[in-house]
Amino acid sequence: MDLESAGRNRTCDNEFYKLQWTTHTNQVVIPTICVFGLILNVIATLVLKKLLSINDAYLYMMALSVTDAINLFFHMPSGMAVCSKEVFSYCKNDIYVQMRRFSMLYQSQFLLYVSNSCEMAGVWLTVLVSLERYITMRKNRQKTSSNSGRNNSPGNGLCKKRALFYVILVWVVSLGFNLPRLFSTKWEKLGKNDKVSVKTTEFGASNFFRYYQITHSIFMIIIPLIFLSIINLALIHFVRTAAQRREKVLQIHDEDKKESKLGVSSTQKLRAAQQKLTILLILVVSTLLVGQVPHSLTYSSIYPYLDPNHCSDISKDPLYQKLRLIMQINLLISYSYNFFLYLGLNKHFKDQLLTMFRVKDWAHKRGSMFNFYCCGADINLPKRTSASQENGDTVNHAQTSSTSLLLNKVKQTHCKLPRT
Repeated sequence: MDLESAGRNRTCDNEFYKLQWTTHTNQVVIPTICVFGLILNVIATLVLKKLLSINDAYLYMMALSVTDAINLFFHMPSGMAVCSKEVFSYCKNDIYVQMRRFSMLYQSQFLLYVSNSCEMAGVWLTVLVSLERYITMRKNRQKTSSNSGRNNSPGNGLCKKRALFYVILVWVVSLGFNLPRLFSTKWEKLGKNDKVSVKTTEFGASNFFRYYQITHSIFMIIIPLIFLSIINLALIHFVRTAAQRREKVLQIHDEDKKESKLGVSSTQKLRAAQQKLTILLILVVSTLLVGQVPHSLTYSSIYPYLDPNHCSDISKDPLYQKLRLIMQINLLISYSYNFFLYLGLNKHFKDQLLTMFRVKDWAHKRGSMFNFYCCGADINLPKRTSASQENGDTVNHAQTSSTSLLLNKVKQTHCKLPRT
């Protein structure tokens, strides 16, 4: 009897910790991730808005940050639908019961539609960013003028309007393509206790909706991955061929030492920029792989097609529920990756971010004070001697000017003057 009671107590403890972990994860961890990611994406949107005049690619990047911010914002209250009455007493409160009921209705009817639309829009905006860079590099390869890589041409406004049109088109198509999900579930009351349950409608159980889910997976995962893989391989090929051509051109001018030194420095800068571009493109694909693909594989609707003989509902499996929760957390975290990606690999983004938060002004003032104390107090221009003052002689103007020029060179060499 003691062994049986001990085994039951262990089972109850395990169930208690499982319910506690699930409740804390949904009500604390997920909202925290959403708030943190929302702040980062809002900051990224404000920074990228200042960079729209530099390149059209920043418009796609800004639209991607806006899409991720919207998705994170609507995911924040989703955790209220999960609460165990056996673990937390406040779950039995009438007010919280009504809030939980509203959260379940919100999650099944609205959040499912918004999250799928934002995920699809984010994937295709990533494709547009890579495609825009591919077209830009292809044009720069054909043009020979030095200003061909800049967007100062008269057609810059037209290009921005076209990019804005593509962004709006992606959003509209994503919202329209996911409309059938609004009609796939319904609410039903259970008994006289005002309990409700989410059930599948006839439309949600139809063959048309099944084929729709397959089509959604194709346009959500397979086609974007193929596009990104092909575009990134082409970009890497362009980067390598451009580097080889520049090295051949620089080798021709190695006769002059000055030109050879400049060539080495420029080659190093070009290699660093090309390496950052390659890493950036790889991380764009990695972000999609790490975030979207694992979460898409946890959709319960695809398992009947993988195993038709499996008749039980996999969504009720505890192991599947844990896996889906972990993949959802991973997806929400991946929405913040782009901010750190831009910050680490994009100089314009980093400089604009520092300017917005006045970090550069603070560093400039601190550098000015440091240079004043390290240089201004130790090095001074020569003064007239007492003998020269008595005789009425003055210091030679030419000698003073040459001395001041020499001292300025010494200051520039030994003191770190702030950049203007």
